[in-house]
Amino acid sequence: MREMVGGCCVCSDERGWAENPLVYCDGHGCSVAVHQACYGIVQVPTGPWFCRKCESQERAARVRCELCPHKDGALKRTDSGGWAHVVCALYIPEVQFANVLTMEPIVLQYVPHDRYIKTCYICEDHGRESKAACGACMTCNRQGCRQAFHVTCAQMAGLLCEEEGPEADNVKYCGYCKHHYIKMCDSLPLLGGVLQQRKMRSSGENTERGSFGHSRGGSTSPAQDKHGSHHHRLRKVSVLCIVVYILSLHLTIAWCGLYWCICMNAQILSLSLRFHSESQGQGEAKGEA
Repeated sequence: MREMVGGCCVCSDERGWAENPLVYCDGHGCSVAVHQACYGIVQVPTGPWFCRKCESQERAARVRCELCPHKDGALKRTDSGGWAHVVCALYIPEVQFANVLTMEPIVLQYVPHDRYIKTCYICEDHGRESKAACGACMTCNRQGCRQAFHVTCAQMAGLLCEEEGPEADNVKYCGYCKHHYIKMCDSLPLLGGVLQQRKMRSSGENTERGSFGHSRGGSTSPAQDKHGSHHHRLRKVSVLCIVVYILSLHLTIAWCGLYWCICMNAQILSLSLRFHSESQGQGEAKGEA
């Protein structure tokens, strides 16, 4: 397993953790880097590791994402035998994983036809008109906005983010057009933490280091919710452990304080009873005298 520097092709985070390491493909000329949980790696091998594309040994010319015009990046097999980016599968709502732990195969049968006929405004703006109609597009998450774009185009432009889902361990994957993304970022302080912004490369900073690793420094039902992915659960569990630890610490301190108060009250009561008993004894002695 190769050790080098570079961001995850799925989430673009360059950090790695002991429970969720950043893994690099050992395939010849392959620049794929992914977190264990982002790519559904059940167990990281001690030796060489190969992404699904390199593992298949399929000719590069035959491998293309069914959801976007880009060929490089972290791909997995679809249920029809084709290929799709994991990041594309995460951000297009109707796409599902047949197995959410291994994140494969990617199920495309529920993607509506209208997503395939939308054109990517980012491709058009960058003079890639021939690719604008390839694959399927997501739509800006701002209500009322109809701007459509490929997930990977938005990722390279830094327009993807994560928001809290309806359930505690779920994450809603969102993308915005450039206009609404800038407005959303400007309003972040007013959102009170509802948005968990995870910029996947801002358009003005290292945009070419997006999903595809161009820069390197060296079984469940298909209907199961794909958004409750393992690395988000790990993050939630870690936060929960910290909260439980703090609460238990406060509870321990409270019990110690309560125990001290009980002991002090017991001593005071004992002294009071002793004083009362001695006073009563002295009174009786005087009466007899």
